[in-house]
Amino acid sequence: MERAALDQFLDTGWMNGAELFYSGTIYWAEHFGDENGCRAIVYSIPAKKVSQREYDYDLSRGGGKGWIKAFEKAAPTEEDAREALLSEPIFEGKTFWQAERDIEWLEHV
Repeated sequence: MERAALDQFLDTGWMNGAELFYSGTIYWAEHFGDENGCRAIVYSIPAKKVSQREYDYDLSRGGGKGWIKAFEKAAPTEEDAREALLSEPIFEGKTFWQAERDIEWLEHV
């Protein structure tokens, strides 16, 4: 992924509520920042792909718990939080870069 595309993905998507689908799971990230630093949080929920653009939550997997916190990281700066979202093993033990080819960015239409 080119740097400009990566920045757009992080700024308008992954750090601002976009949903990603990877290996039977939807991931949703958010971040918060203040004078004390930044916190990145990723939630996940089991899902199944119904069609090219449709996904249904699969609450039969994961004990029917719904959205769970899959990852949380406090960072001194927003840049450090961005790096954590790319380099930490969030996607079933894989980093974003290791899973990138199989991640789908869900667009709500």
